[in-house]
Amino acid sequence: SGLLLGPSPTILSRMPLLPSVRPGPGRATPRTRAGLAALSLSLLALTAACGGGDAPAASGSTAGAPSAKPAGREGKAAPRGEASAKLAFQTGRQLLLKGDPEKAATEFQRACELDPAMSEAHFELGKLLLHLSAQTIGSQARDLEVLDRGLASMQKACELDPENDFFWFWLARGHFQKDKDQTAAPIEMLKKAIALNAESGPAWKLLGRVQIQAGDMQAASASLRKAAELMPKDGNSRFHLGT
Repeated sequence: SGLLLGPSPTILSRMPLLPSVRPGPGRATPRTRAGLAALSLSLLALTAACGGGDAPAASGSTAGAPSAKPAGREGKAAPRGEASAKLAFQTGRQLLLKGDPEKAATEFQRACELDPAMSEAHFELGKLLLHLSAQTIGSQARDLEVLDRGLASMQKACELDPENDFFWFWLARGHFQKDKDQTAAPIEMLKKAIALNAESGPAWKLLGRVQIQAGDMQAASASLRKAAELMPKDGNSRFHLGT
């Protein structure tokens, strides 16, 4: 049977409406607070253990904790800036738990400034900005300024930790979200992710979706079959395959 191109329901398109990444004046309404809390819990769930669906579990240096350190710092006391960056990073994660992603983004940005070599801080900031760029629930509309900032931050994370397939997956996902007609870059990034972790079912699935968009149906079929093999309970891959 032929391949079907259909919408893949992702968390990215279901995030609550947010005015911007900068808090506005006045108090948030109960409805707004509830939406922010839902966003925060979704983001933490993606970071901690998102092995199914559209996002893979992190491998290599984890996205959840600032464990990776640049060469030459092992066995030494953390410099003041590095220690402060870790504190800011953890504060950002706590703010996500409390339902305040905008303040969390501020803390992740602060961590990046205090320790520019902390790949996890750049990645978390980028992923959060990617979510915050959503304009309306269920819509593909994006705040391109916020989205571009997120992509730049995730690109920096990949440069700092090029062996992290999780980072490459999210960078590809962000580029595909920005412009589905520009498929060359996401395909290259996803191939890097798969070269680092050939067992990443979500990476194979997203690669198949991008290849469908690019019109390469033969390659897409192979990628989606591999995704279905790695994630037998994921019906979305089979939906795109038309099986």
